[in-house]
Amino acid sequence: DTAMARNDGAGGAGADGASQVLCVSFNQDRSCLAVGTTVGVKIFSLDLGGVCVFSESSMGAVRICEMLFSSSLLVIVGTGDTQHTSPRRLRVFNTTTRQVIADLFFADTIVGVRLDKHTLVVVEPRRALVHDLSTLHVQRIIPTALNENGVVAMTADETNQPVCLLALPSGQSKGSGKCGKNAVLQKKECEKNNHKQLGVVAVHDCLNHVLVCEISAHATPIAALALSPNGRMLATASTKGTVVRVHFLPGANWKCTKSFRRGFGSAAIASLSFGPRKTVHPGVTFLAAASAKGTVHVFRVEALDDERGGKGGMYEKEEETTQNRLSSKIIGKASGLASAAVSLTSRLAGVALGAGFAKTASDVLDAEHSVATVHLPSCGEGHNEARASAAAQGGFPIAGTCVLRHERDDDDDDETEETETETKTVSDTSSASTSTSASAKPTGGKHKQTRIRIVAVNGDALLCEYSVNLLTGIGSLQRERCVARAEVSGDGLETPKGGSPPL
Repeated sequence: DTAMARNDGAGGAGADGASQVLCVSFNQDRSCLAVGTTVGVKIFSLDLGGVCVFSESSMGAVRICEMLFSSSLLVIVGTGDTQHTSPRRLRVFNTTTRQVIADLFFADTIVGVRLDKHTLVVVEPRRALVHDLSTLHVQRIIPTALNENGVVAMTADETNQPVCLLALPSGQSKGSGKCGKNAVLQKKECEKNNHKQLGVVAVHDCLNHVLVCEISAHATPIAALALSPNGRMLATASTKGTVVRVHFLPGANWKCTKSFRRGFGSAAIASLSFGPRKTVHPGVTFLAAASAKGTVHVFRVEALDDERGGKGGMYEKEEETTQNRLSSKIIGKASGLASAAVSLTSRLAGVALGAGFAKTASDVLDAEHSVATVHLPSCGEGHNEARASAAAQGGFPIAGTCVLRHERDDDDDDETEETETETKTVSDTSSASTSTSASAKPTGGKHKQTRIRIVAVNGDALLCEYSVNLLTGIGSLQRERCVARAEVSGDGLETPKGGSPPL
């Protein structure tokens, strides 16, 4: 069934009439995957092993579907194939009653939607509208740069932390009021200002309705954004796709920014995703970056020194034990002098040749590498035609949509490591990546978090789950399911087609 899915389930209708996938999205707590198809919506539970728990095939073609955590609230946007599925119409759907509970109409095509427990954000190509979720009244309209791909990030914390940050490509043109005296100079000045705005990200506070900061993240347009659940970190990637940056808010200057090298060849970054908030490594989180080439890189992000001491951040403080701090110093002692020399070299280059060269030098010399990399299954025949057909219907690229989850058996590391060599090896990182991953090994405490789970969708609409060893950078494929084919039975759980057993 899997082999056949790779051949004809690639987002396109297979021989058995499988619906074509137009969009996919994970919910805020990474427990479900919502899939928009040419006939409606499906929801898969990751906690149940990727089982399809909801399916509605009377909605028409859906190009955007977003869940509110694991609640019955679902927001959908159609493709415009009928008068009831206009791409300018947003419907709020109740999955329990299977009824539309609210309708909202907009002036332009909807290219993105984000929501949390209090706020609904609707993104149009030139602006974003912030709504109160309880009343659906517009609270704020934010101008953006041209954003036809709906690039947006929003915090979504399960706790009651008073944080609701929104990141968008900036639409404010600095210096726009200082144009030249005549039309020619004014045009050149405005073009110069617009060029400066490429790669600029604006972070907004949706609770207090203020601009938190503007970040000159990249020299090319923004391709992907991700905010950590607590709003302390913003990850950015550009259309070039070689470097991923993590900015520590609210400062977000170059002293509060870390760079990570995805690769040296250009690639379209499909998604960025921070790992779960709860971790046994104080001051450490993980970031996944998935590209359209079918690779998912995992980076280890360490908090800044003042963040570890509780002096940084916007909303909360974290503590790091003396033992972990000393172990980090011991692990990094061998490379500490080299890193300091490289950092000094890039700073001196920046003083001598300008800030622009300093950023480039920093990307080349200071960028950290991934601690693990997995390769998604290659797409089958007819993939390009299927995705072109989906795009013609208003669908979005689905390859590389990913999240990070806790490994289910974190406490059984010893048994897992013994049986790891018997599993299918997906990929190995370079020697540099392996040495970096060694720093992820905790030195103290009863618990050990040596594994993390990557859940991603490839271009053939295959939902893949990998268990990744953070010490070796090796990942093993655990599950694989074609979301275009799966359907639910009368009891609300999936009934595999063709009589094949569930994964």
